[in-house]
This record gives sequence, structure tokens and C-alpha cells, in this order.
Amino acid sequence: MGHQGTIKRKVGKELTKFMEELNDKNKEDQVAFTNIDNEDFVGTWGGVDYTIKAGETKTFFRYLTNHFTKHLINKIALREDPEGVKWGSPDYRKELEDRILGGVTVAPKEPEKTEGEIIKERVEKKEAELKAKKEEVRLKRAEILKKAREAKAKKTRKK
Repeated sequence: MGHQGTIKRKVGKELTKFMEELNDKNKEDQVAFTNIDNEDFVGTWGGVDYTIKAGETKTFFRYLTNHFTKHLINKIALREDPEGVKWGSPDYRKELEDRILGGVTVAPKEPEKTEGEIIKERVEKKEAELKAKKEEVRLKRAEILKKAREAKAKKTRKK
């Protein structure tokens, strides 16, 4: 168990680092995930379970697909290689990964904004803030005037 655990931690850390780098660059991409196992696979993310039936393919964001791939490979490897002989073999993991992962649908990137568009957005935002502030001042002024009229009317009634 000691050897298997060491290899598992080493491979897991390297895979995690690699996946984090990929996720930062392409987190909105959609990637097909195929459960190549002969059993249903339940992947969990953020406390939510995702069930992928044996042989079923579903599409997820890249970060979910990468996470599920790692865990499905671990599940298969533990069953097929309980002694952990193949665990450290990148070829073994890569072969399983290639069978699990499918096509990528790249998320459309927003076109770069021109300097003029950026300035226009800023101006519109400031104008909206100014309009909201003016409305706030108008309402406060109306409230003050109403109170002043009420105080004047009350004073007049007392006389």
C-alpha cells in the first residue's frame, strides 16, 4: 500500500497542476466525457453528484471533465491494478484518458473592445450613476420641502 500511495500522490499532484493550468486558460470550453467503465460513474463537484452511466457520453465544462477523468481513471486503475504496478505509468493513464475524453467545443470569446467602446461604456456608466444621484437628491429635496411645509402649516394653525 505504501508504494501505491506514494505513486498516487505524485501522479495526482502533477495531474492537478496540469489541470489547473488548462482550466485557467480554457475554463469555458465544453469537453465530451465518456464513461468507458462497465459500471456507472458518479462524479462529485461542489457537493453535487453527476451520474454518467456505463458507456454514456456527456458534455461538461473542461474543469469538470478533467476532474471526473482523474477520478474515473483512479476507479478503473484501482480495480484493474490493485497492486499499483501501472499507477505510475503515464502511458497507462494517457491511454485511459484518450478513451474518456472526446471533442472540445470552444467557448466563443468576446471580441476585444476598442478604446472608443471602452470610453463610451465608462461615460454611460457615469451618466447612469449621475442620473441616479440626481434622482436621490430630488427625492430628498422633496422630502425636506414637504416637512418644511408641514411645519409651517402646523405653526400657522397654532396661532
